[in-house]
Amino acid sequence: MRRTTKLVVLLLTTLFLVFAASPSIAQADSGKPDTNEIYFDSGNDPTNDMPYASYLNNNSYPGLSYNASSGVLTLNNYDGPLIGYWHKDGPEEASLTIVLKGQNHIRSFHGSIFAGLAFQQLDRLTITSSSGGSLSIHQAYLIDNPSMASIGIVGGESITISGNATVNVNVTRATYGSVTGISVSNYLNVIDDASLTILCTGGNKVTNCNGISMGGYSPQQFRVTSSKPVTIDLSECTGCT
Repeated sequence: MRRTTKLVVLLLTTLFLVFAASPSIAQADSGKPDTNEIYFDSGNDPTNDMPYASYLNNNSYPGLSYNASSGVLTLNNYDGPLIGYWHKDGPEEASLTIVLKGQNHIRSFHGSIFAGLAFQQLDRLTITSSSGGSLSIHQAYLIDNPSMASIGIVGGESITISGNATVNVNVTRATYGSVTGISVSNYLNVIDDASLTILCTGGNKVTNCNGISMGGYSPQQFRVTSSKPVTIDLSECTGCT
């Protein structure tokens, strides 16, 4: 009986060590997006969003690099189309940090893609810089589809802009529908020495203008503790009341 008990204990201990030592078992979900879940808009076909691995192969837009182990996406004088995250099984509790270096520009004039930064499936998004980096997003919606909103940045539960990052969001729409600078479920934080400017413009067909839209469950909080200004300008949305 004692021998049997010792064998059972030994087997259980061995199994525990195997599970603990195996990263694929112990850490099946690292909480960071995989490399092939970071994409950019590749053309006029809305179904042709190329995974990040394909971007590495063709090197179409220099200034974009991603470290999957740390969950850090670095923009270094990036000048290209929208960047997004897509998880095949839907939203997950993952976080991503975008580090800004130099002057970065995202220009989204794609009629069927609705945001400059599309991270609605992400739990937490942080945009930061330690070197005075900036990000300017110009999102223009070109087709007449009232059901599709035109948005500069879309996040999941929270978006934080920190460090000394400068973020400028310019959303333009001439067709029927709504215009939103930043859309996030619960929390938008502008902290440290970061600055944020949102400009929404639209003609008389625009039915709704939002500098910031929060659509999640309570509590919802827009927190500004930065030493730099936060500006939201909706004066050019002529169709809104």
